[in-house]
Amino acid sequence: MSRSGWLMLAALVAALVVALPRVSATSEAQPTADEQCVAQCDTRSDRCMAEAGADENKQQACDDAYTECLQQCR
Repeated sequence: MSRSGWLMLAALVAALVVALPRVSATSEAQPTADEQCVAQCDTRSDRCMAEAGADENKQQACDDAYTECLQQCR
């Protein structure tokens, strides 16, 4: 391989070494669609439970709705 070929290869490897951690950090920082869905289920469940108060039937309905919501996320 010629000297210019080695230089191009070295530049490509250097660019990948610099770029890959940034791509990895960006993807970890942003929640996935599944995580967003679960977060919405959590919010709805918290609101439902707050409205249910001490009524066990309403609490059970909230639990059931939460379970159904989570199943839709997957």
